[in-house]
Amino acid sequence: MLRGIFSLLAMVFSILVVYAQQVPKTWFQMDFNKDSFYGISLYKAYDFLKERNKKSEPIIVAVLDSGIDTTHEDLKPILWRNPKEIPGNNKDDDGNGYVDDVYGWNFLGNKDGRNIKKASDERSRIFHRWKDQFANKNLNPEEMTLQQREQFFIWKKAMNQMNFSHEEQMELMFIEVTTKALKKHDKILRQEMGCEEYTCEKLENFQPASKMGKEAKLGFLTCMKMIGLDAEEKNTVLLSQLDEYIDGKKTAFESKEKAPPDYRAEIIGDNYYNLNDRFYGNGDVMGPNPDHGTHVSGLIAAQRNNGIGIDGVADNVRIMMLRVVH
Repeated sequence: MLRGIFSLLAMVFSILVVYAQQVPKTWFQMDFNKDSFYGISLYKAYDFLKERNKKSEPIIVAVLDSGIDTTHEDLKPILWRNPKEIPGNNKDDDGNGYVDDVYGWNFLGNKDGRNIKKASDERSRIFHRWKDQFANKNLNPEEMTLQQREQFFIWKKAMNQMNFSHEEQMELMFIEVTTKALKKHDKILRQEMGCEEYTCEKLENFQPASKMGKEAKLGFLTCMKMIGLDAEEKNTVLLSQLDEYIDGKKTAFESKEKAPPDYRAEIIGDNYYNLNDRFYGNGDVMGPNPDHGTHVSGLIAAQRNNGIGIDGVADNVRIMMLRVVH
């Protein structure tokens, strides 16, 4: 059975690699009538504004994501910088309650600089929060207070979502098999390339000497393109993210019987359900894994017309990073 699944994956990868090679990186910016890609007609929009001599005004775009690489050469010029904060003096210069919030804020860390590395899913937290109150009881919502009724319906919605479908379980199995295959490819590639870490671009240019190396390159490169990773993204990032996804799914599947750990308690120590409890975290907007937030920020506003990577969509914005996704 596994051999059949691997054969299917190989076929899918082969189709996808041909397709991926035909699609430009900036297809989403293109115009269908001009480029035959259903993009947003970005350059037509810029030409329209130029013809009418329209001038833009700078705006701040807050990106809620995993963090941002503040050293990235294509992003440094477009980062929002707090004009009232002096970097690195460990003081709240602007008096807003956040110390050294130079580029934004990290809500997943603490004052010591530590960050949470895992988070439970919302449906599991809600299900176990009110499980003892509502589970296996003959309750009449009409006899509840307004607050109890609201809590009951929220809990019931979470409870219904705790029954994981056959499709979800098959999806996890598929990703596990795919990850296993990728790790096998990665081991071969690292041996033939003579390095532990490589980018998509480096793999593109690498010419394997063996048949196994060529098959490994095709399989791994296709997956990287399928996921939409940039040329500079690394093999270690992809494998780490897949492992994290699998671990998170398994934890979610197990959480119906067992409440998920409170990962925030030790590191952050906030009251998750108190919206007024908001003065925690630190100014480290990069965090341990800023790849996704960096990618998103680049799509929005990577510096235009500088010959580095792609051009972002907007030419007059500043990115403020709010790190809320681990």
